[in-house]
Amino acid sequence: MRYRILYIVIILTVFQSCSNRDSNEHRIKQRIGEGIYFPEDYSVINDTITIDLIDYNNPVQIIHLFNGDCGFCKGSLKKWEDYIENFIFKENTDFIFLVYTSNEEFLRDDFLTKISFKQPVYLIDKDVFFRQNELPDQNISSLTFLLIDNTIKGIGNPIYDNECKYFFVEVVLSYLDG
Repeated sequence: MRYRILYIVIILTVFQSCSNRDSNEHRIKQRIGEGIYFPEDYSVINDTITIDLIDYNNPVQIIHLFNGDCGFCKGSLKKWEDYIENFIFKENTDFIFLVYTSNEEFLRDDFLTKISFKQPVYLIDKDVFFRQNELPDQNISSLTFLLIDNTIKGIGNPIYDNECKYFFVEVVLSYLDG
């Protein structure tokens, strides 16, 4: 009997987790066709030439938001550099990297001593950004948005998902040809 109750509790927990994930994905996908609100308060976390967020002026933007406490997310920045280098429309596209963390000092130290990344990475307040953009804040370690004229046209991760990678190229090509 005790095992049966434990089994039921485990099943309910797994079901609840999957339900929350599906709900988060649905809420994120609902953002397609809407704009992104950039934070007013931010700082640059790495030692690069910086541009104010409001000064990015290409109509095509790829925005990658990630959790600075996530080792995998920080490790994927090398793949992002390769992606940018090989992106056929890189002259017409702004790549914007936003990071949030629970430990700013540790993250800054990582970028000074361990992480070499050519693009500026902007440290933002997660709560403010997620609230402004009506994003669910549970269990999201990274999100990538394709924006055209500040309207979300796609959400996905082109460095790990080939379908997303080709979709981003198709959307940008369609816009530039249009």
